[in-house]
Amino acid sequence: DAAERRDLTMNSMAYNLKEDRLEDPFHGLDDLRRGVLRAPNAQKFSEDPLRFWRVMQFMARFGMKPDAELNKLCKTIDISSVSKESVGQELKKWLLYAPKPSIALDWLDEIGRLAELFPEIACLKYVEQSPIYHPEGDVYEHTKQVLDAAAKLAYENDEEKLLIMLAALCHDLGKKEATHYKPDGSLTSKGHELYSAQHARSMLGRYMVDKHLIDEVAKLVAMHMEPLSF
Repeated sequence: DAAERRDLTMNSMAYNLKEDRLEDPFHGLDDLRRGVLRAPNAQKFSEDPLRFWRVMQFMARFGMKPDAELNKLCKTIDISSVSKESVGQELKKWLLYAPKPSIALDWLDEIGRLAELFPEIACLKYVEQSPIYHPEGDVYEHTKQVLDAAAKLAYENDEEKLLIMLAALCHDLGKKEATHYKPDGSLTSKGHELYSAQHARSMLGRYMVDKHLIDEVAKLVAMHMEPLSF
């Protein structure tokens, strides 16, 4: 009964110390080995909407994929009642511990919730960039690559890493407004960093309570083009 109330089968295992054996009524070990995220009980999963955010960060951290039923649950679960503090904690785990955080963004897009939860990021899809400077493609693809690259850097502590990861996530949010073609046919996004800082405050303010952190992220985003000036 206790195992059935857990969020995912990989977390529904226990160890019987007295009899020296694994208790695994929902085959969590098999799912772990197969890299599959699965709910022990679909109805009980939906009783705690925070589990949606846990699925997001678990899949990026461990390179696991939700099964079809879990994807279906996550497409429709109402997460409006989850507190900002709780969501913020799951987002921190995502950015601090995932070797490839972009997996989570693509999953949100796949289940149709990226535009709902992160409209500032979703609108970057199909925003063109100069192929001279950005052969990787549109701003959404660029943002994912920057986020994954930032995850690979060495940091002094988690506070520093979280700051840089959030800045990486938000640094080009303003390109939707700022990008346009010049008379010679080339693309420019001059001033996008200031729009990006505004969007960073708005987006992070929905999910995080640390105003100092949001201020620091917004400063980095607003200044991220300055090194070119030197």
